[in-house]
Amino acid sequence: MIFALVFVSFALFASCSAEGGKSSGKPAPGSDDSESLQEETEEPEKQILDSLPKDLDFKGAKANMIIRGGGAYGSGESEFYAEAENGEILNDAVYKRNRKLEDRLNLDLNVIVGPDARVYDSALNMIRSSIRAGDYDYDIVTGMATSFTALALEGLFMNLHSVDYLDLSQPWWNQNIVKEATIGGNLNLLVGDASVSMLAYSMILFANKNIMAAYQLPDIYQVIFEGKWTLDYMYGYIKDVHKDVNGDGVMDKEDLYGFTSSKSGPHLGAFMEAAGIKITKIGDDGLPYLAMDAERMAALLDKAYDIIYSNPSSRISNEQDYDMYILTGMMKNDRALLVPGAIADAEFLRDMETDYGIIPYPKYDEKQEEYFSRVAPYYTVFCIPANSVTSDMAGAVMEAMASASHATIMPAYFDVMMKIKFARDEQTEKILDIIRGSAYMDFSTLYDSSINSPWNMFYDLLGKKSTDFASWYEKNEPKIQSGIDNLIQKMEDMH
Repeated sequence: MIFALVFVSFALFASCSAEGGKSSGKPAPGSDDSESLQEETEEPEKQILDSLPKDLDFKGAKANMIIRGGGAYGSGESEFYAEAENGEILNDAVYKRNRKLEDRLNLDLNVIVGPDARVYDSALNMIRSSIRAGDYDYDIVTGMATSFTALALEGLFMNLHSVDYLDLSQPWWNQNIVKEATIGGNLNLLVGDASVSMLAYSMILFANKNIMAAYQLPDIYQVIFEGKWTLDYMYGYIKDVHKDVNGDGVMDKEDLYGFTSSKSGPHLGAFMEAAGIKITKIGDDGLPYLAMDAERMAALLDKAYDIIYSNPSSRISNEQDYDMYILTGMMKNDRALLVPGAIADAEFLRDMETDYGIIPYPKYDEKQEEYFSRVAPYYTVFCIPANSVTSDMAGAVMEAMASASHATIMPAYFDVMMKIKFARDEQTEKILDIIRGSAYMDFSTLYDSSINSPWNMFYDLLGKKSTDFASWYEKNEPKIQSGIDNLIQKMEDMH
C-alpha cells in the first residue's frame, strides 16, 4: 500500500520540454542539445579512474543485466537503458557510457527491461525462479532496494566482497551502504554512482519564492547556510503564511498554506532522517544493533506535531488525490510556500512561472552540525546471482559502469538536469550540493521491512495525531529487536 502511494508520487516520465532560465555561460536551460554539453558530460580517456586491467577482454561475451522498467525520472530504464542517442541529455550520456563500456571490456551489454514498479512482484519472481532453478539468465540483477532485500535474505545473491574487479573502497560506491549493509562480512546489495535514483529519490522541500517575497520572509538560503534551518525555525517561518483565498470560510486545498503535505511515509518520515535519528548502529563485531535515542525521538515527534497540527499555516491530508500532482499544483499556483517531494518531482514544476527553490528538510536543532537528506528506499541496487559462473565479468561491468557514471552520468543528471534545468538560482545549486552530500542511507533504512518497519513509526503516529512515542516503543521494541536478530541469523545461516 505504501509503495502504491509512493509510485503515484514518483511516477515521472521525462518529457524534457524547454523552459526558461538564467544564463550562466552554460547551455541554455531547457536545451536538449547534447552536443553543446559534450565537454561537461563526455568522458576523456584520462578520466577512467578505476584500476581495471587495461587488457581486460571478455572476447565478445554477452553480459545480461536485468533492470526494472518505468520508474521515476532518474531510475529504472533512464539509469541504464538507451536504445540510441536522441538529443536528450541523460539518455545520451547513458548510451555513450554503455557503448564505451562494451568497447573497453570487449563484451555485449544486454540490458533486459523487466516489469515496471506497478507489477514489481513479477520481476522479483522472474529473478527468484531463475536463480533457484540454477539457470544463468542474468549476470547482473538490479532493482528497487526495498524489494531486493527480500531476495538477499533468501540467499539468492553473491557476497560482493568476494567478487573479482570490484573495488568497494572507491568513491563511486556508496560507502554508507558498503559499511551498513555488510553483515558479518557479507554484502549482497550495492549502490553506486550508476544508481542515479540515489539523487532522484532524495527527499527535499520545494519553496515558493513569490510567497517568500509577499510575506517578506527572511532569505531562506542564508538561514540554511548559517546552519539555522531547524524544526523550531521552520515553525516560525511558516506560521503566518495562511489565507482563505476563495473566501468560503473553510481552509482546504484551494487556499494558501505555509506547508502542505500528504501523510505518506516518504514525506513525513523524512523529518526523522533530517534530525539525524539512528535506529540501528553497526557494532565492532560488524553486526547491527538497536540504538534508538528514545529521548530525541520523542522530542522530535513533539516538534513535528507542532509544525503539522498546531500551526495554522500547515495542511496535512490523506485524501487519495493528495499526491504530488496536487501538491506541486498548489506550489505552481502560489498556494503553498513549502511542499515536500523527491528531487525527481521537480519534473512537475518544469512549467512553473514563479521562481522556486529547493531546500533540505530542517535539522533537529542548531547543535546538529550537518543537514541530512532521506533517500526513499526506491533507489536501485546492484546484485550478482549466487549461482553465477560469470561473477568476474559481472564485477568488471559493475566497476566500469560505476566508475564511468562517476565521471559522466552524475554530472549529466546532477549538474545539467538538476542545476541548470530545475534550479533557478546559484543558491539552489549550492543547496543541491548539500543534499547530494548528506544522503541518509544505512542498515535500518535499507532493511526496514525486514526488521518490522520501525521507519513507519513517524508517519503512523503523526497520521493518527499522536506523539505517544513511549507507548509505541514499549510495544514495538521487542519486534524490532527480534527482526534484527532473525535477519542476522538468516545471514549467518546462508554463509
